[in-house]
Amino acid sequence: TSVTGVQTCALPIFDPHYPLFGTKLHDLQKECAIEFKQKILEEQIDVGVISPYRAQVQYMRRLIKKKEFFKPYRHLISINTVDGFQGQERDVILISLVRSNTDGQIGFLNDLRRMNVAITRARMKLIIIGDKETLCRHPFYKKLWEYINEED
Repeated sequence: TSVTGVQTCALPIFDPHYPLFGTKLHDLQKECAIEFKQKILEEQIDVGVISPYRAQVQYMRRLIKKKEFFKPYRHLISINTVDGFQGQERDVILISLVRSNTDGQIGFLNDLRRMNVAITRARMKLIIIGDKETLCRHPFYKKLWEYINEED
């Protein structure tokens, strides 16, 4: 399984406590979907999107249902919390680590057992989206980010 990291320090909307939570999420998803559109549709690649926060999961589910752009992909995309993906796998897993703040507070991401579940769900490709500056204050995420940069 290959791993890619996406640095989001300029996108504080990934923190659920940020007042504009979700406003730029659509743009990021749209860019990802456009890039892989043909491959996903032609090869029927199933994609899982994991977030530790139910509010973000609900937002993304509504977005997928509402936006016509995602219609051809709906049957290939599963969105759930970490616990919701336990025991499942997908070809591609995108994990949104959501937290972005100057205090380095990572909330539920402190539960490394859940993170272990999340990062082991991908068959072919794992994409981790997060704010390096916030996450790397924790030793586990610092090592994870270093590993991702070695792989890229």
